[in-house]
Amino acid sequence: MSISSRALRGARLVRAVTLGAVLALLVGLVALRAFEEAYGREVTRVVTQADVMGLPLARAIDRQEGLGRSCGEEPVLTDVVLYQPLDSEDVVVVTFDEALSRATAGAGWIRRYCR
Repeated sequence: MSISSRALRGARLVRAVTLGAVLALLVGLVALRAFEEAYGREVTRVVTQADVMGLPLARAIDRQEGLGRSCGEEPVLTDVVLYQPLDSEDVVVVTFDEALSRATAGAGWIRRYCR
């Protein structure tokens, strides 16, 4: 084996490694762009029924605020929770424990927390 044949093998090896690295980099950039396209956008808020302010909910909030409480959507430990059963449009006042167990059972949803 001569020096020139070793040099040619070495050059081929360097060329193959360089080509492989460039192809891997291109695939990585394409994958990153695809990920960015799918997940890089700002998420828009989806309105669910729990977010809709109906008349029964508005009345229940007014009653609680009339008693000096403030109601909000952010979960807080409190004794007064506005809860809406699935089979009713009425909003009822329950304790935190009751609301949690009913919502976990899928019987309705917590509409507001009042403190």
